[in-house]
Amino acid sequence: MPDKPPDLRPPTREELVAIQSGAGMLRWGGGPPHSESTWSQMPWMLRGLYPDPGEAHRIISRNPIVGPAVRLVEDHVTNLNWRLVPPRLPTTGGDLVENELGQLAVLNWVFDQLNGGFPRYLRGILRSMPYGFSLAETVWSYLDQDLTLPYLIPQPDGATPVRATVTVPAGFGYPSRVRWLNSWTVQNWVLDSGYPGASGDVTGILQRSEKGLVHIVREKLQHFARGFYSDNPEGSSTLRPIWWVEKAMSDEFVSDRITRERHGEGTVVAEWVGSITDQDMKPDQYGNIEDVISEFISGQNGYMVVLPGWKISLDFGGSANNDPIPRLQHYEQLMGKALGDVVRDLGSNKFGSKAGMEVVAGEGQKQLSGICHDYCVCAGEEMLRPIARMNGWDVSRAPRLATSGFIDAADVTAAFNFANAGLLGNRPEDEDMWRRLLGVES
Repeated sequence: MPDKPPDLRPPTREELVAIQSGAGMLRWGGGPPHSESTWSQMPWMLRGLYPDPGEAHRIISRNPIVGPAVRLVEDHVTNLNWRLVPPRLPTTGGDLVENELGQLAVLNWVFDQLNGGFPRYLRGILRSMPYGFSLAETVWSYLDQDLTLPYLIPQPDGATPVRATVTVPAGFGYPSRVRWLNSWTVQNWVLDSGYPGASGDVTGILQRSEKGLVHIVREKLQHFARGFYSDNPEGSSTLRPIWWVEKAMSDEFVSDRITRERHGEGTVVAEWVGSITDQDMKPDQYGNIEDVISEFISGQNGYMVVLPGWKISLDFGGSANNDPIPRLQHYEQLMGKALGDVVRDLGSNKFGSKAGMEVVAGEGQKQLSGICHDYCVCAGEEMLRPIARMNGWDVSRAPRLATSGFIDAADVTAAFNFANAGLLGNRPEDEDMWRRLLGVES
């Protein structure tokens, strides 16, 4: 008899160094691995599979709320102050491997060489919001001769920065082009799996394109996933929670259109309510009432004068139908909340309140700050660090991406009060924490 149950034995060395868990990904009917169990939300349904761009693309294209809202987020984010910053207390001496301010100058030059510059690069990253992830193929180039770049060395106490230059040696590797791939062209993720010691990480993709099925290795890819969880490379689409709302809203449009096509825009019925022997009824009044009704149907006046002894009613269709606007406004509100774009409508309809505008606006700024912070980290992992690794730089001291421009007045006041009370602290991590809380920098 063993001294203890087998499930309580200490793990072996082989078990300690191996990955025994899975990523929670399933395969439903073949196709890309994912963690989705709702058929209509499967990756090849929502983000599409070439040549079908999927539901996300259709929603953005046909919905007057979702499409502009997605573009609005892109415009807000790209309008912020984005820049590359050096590590804290950067070094300035030595060759390019040691000169961290020189590395910053080189990376700024790399982004300047990209087609469309940094704004286009950033918009490519933001495509991960509606589709769950975005992918770019990095096209590397190598300098065939030395390159000299100018840069500035900041001086203490606000003194004038010192001008300097850095020489980039021939053979330096850099991304000369970032080719963004449509999410719906990814047929499958190639995973490191199926043998002992496998990690389950993505090692590449199989892309279905006009060139056929193409295998692209991970070293050539920049991968940005929204809400990245475990080893699920699909991420999570912003449109996923509003899929059914948009579908219900589309059904409302179709139902109202069918009703109006079936019954027309309404039939005006004129009924004589006088006595049969009433001598006020004269034959020429038939022509008069037709003239009155024609004025109403034409829509020129929007009203009509009823002759004495006549009753006018509207049967079927037109204003006799239930107004679809209140039902549609409900769906619009649901979609607006999910997209963080409800602030503009507060106080203008019965679903909003001006009293809550500042609260929602503040939450929107925090949400935007969180999005930007996530993208700063991802851009460092997918773009900046690979350049550092390829050229022998210290990856842990590579320049990083930062942004600012979203500041909430109430938070600034609170920080000012903390500073007056001497509670902000003097540690570098305290400064970083307050910068993130204030939205000054991510």
